[in-house]
Amino acid sequence: MPKNRLLEAPKSLAGAQYIQLNSSKSISNRLLIIQAIMGQLAPPKSLSRAKDSQSLVRLLQQEEEEILDAEDAGTCFRFLTAYLCLNNKKQVLTGSARMLERPIGPLVEALRSLGAQIDYLGQEGYPPLQIGASTWTATAEMPSLRIDGGISSQYISALLLIAPALPQGLKLQLEGEIISMPYIQMTLGLMEQFGIDYLQAGKSFLIEAQNYQAPEEEFIVEGDWSAAAYYYALVALAEPGFSLRLGQLQQNSLQGDSIIMELMKELGVMSQFSPSGELQLKKIAQPLPSSLRYDCRHYPDLAQTLMAVAAGLAIPCQLFGLQSLRIKETDRLAAMKKELEKLGAEVEIGEDWMHIRSGVKRAQKKPLISSYKDHRMLMSLAPLSLLLGPLEMDQPEVVAKSYPDFWRDLGLLGFKIS
Repeated sequence: MPKNRLLEAPKSLAGAQYIQLNSSKSISNRLLIIQAIMGQLAPPKSLSRAKDSQSLVRLLQQEEEEILDAEDAGTCFRFLTAYLCLNNKKQVLTGSARMLERPIGPLVEALRSLGAQIDYLGQEGYPPLQIGASTWTATAEMPSLRIDGGISSQYISALLLIAPALPQGLKLQLEGEIISMPYIQMTLGLMEQFGIDYLQAGKSFLIEAQNYQAPEEEFIVEGDWSAAAYYYALVALAEPGFSLRLGQLQQNSLQGDSIIMELMKELGVMSQFSPSGELQLKKIAQPLPSSLRYDCRHYPDLAQTLMAVAAGLAIPCQLFGLQSLRIKETDRLAAMKKELEKLGAEVEIGEDWMHIRSGVKRAQKKPLISSYKDHRMLMSLAPLSLLLGPLEMDQPEVVAKSYPDFWRDLGLLGFKIS
């Protein structure tokens, strides 16, 4: 693909189309670590096609090498930081230029306190890391660890995933406000399906040393609710009566982003599961709210989509709990402000909040939507082409990080990218 491509929305959306969604990247990455701990390195057939998940497969298959490069895969880097501490050898874990700017200190300090041997090879608190043979601290009681619940949930999930493989297990106490709790519950739910018993009391988790066990039936990775959100956005911006069908989703999902079903109801997007498991989305005619307010602490990956929809519908919107967006593939909070303002919206931001005061406006000149090398930037803004006309997309290939077939699937609805 060339650097820039032009996205054109159809004059009339092709309704009643069926989109087979990619498998969940979040579940796939957790599953791969669990299987690696079990000594199973063959990826499951239902694994996500996302670049991040495929990168983790590659890295786990190369885990005997001295240098492992996670490139721009943040989840991979954090999960591997913990997983490699189980190996009895010295290795270097590195990544892309952006990855070297993303903090890893809280996870490293937590692992060090348990006996892991980890050194920073560059700036303190940031990759790259040198991970050596761990000398897990022997104590009379189960090791206990306190960690800030307001940090990235991926740090917490990384610790939980390796806890059963530690010699004495782990008691993990989260302190302060917890963000992205559904992602922590996803991790625990998946561990439970693979035979792990744990106790949870409020913000405390107790996991004894034990073995992961494969379920009796083949585990199938469900579809990605974060990807489904882009189609909810399209339906929200479409005319009443438009509908489409999504496949591979589960109604009772491990994924916290399934909350998009509830969030979109007030915008006229109705969701209905068929007996065969297909999800039908339909836009109905109803009065829109005069304002919107979202607390995104527990669904940060939906934030950009919610911003785009609110701006597209010109509904004043306040979004809170956005602190984790600052340390993603890019500073998503600042990037979304810049792109929405480029499209005519009036936007104000703070350290962890955004206020959309007015909506986007059609302009004569085709605006260039910058990707910031962030897959969710383009996918969340793409539905606005329904309202604004053709949009020029910078580096459209970045969507491969989580949803490689995004542009192809949009084509099923009549969109063209050229």
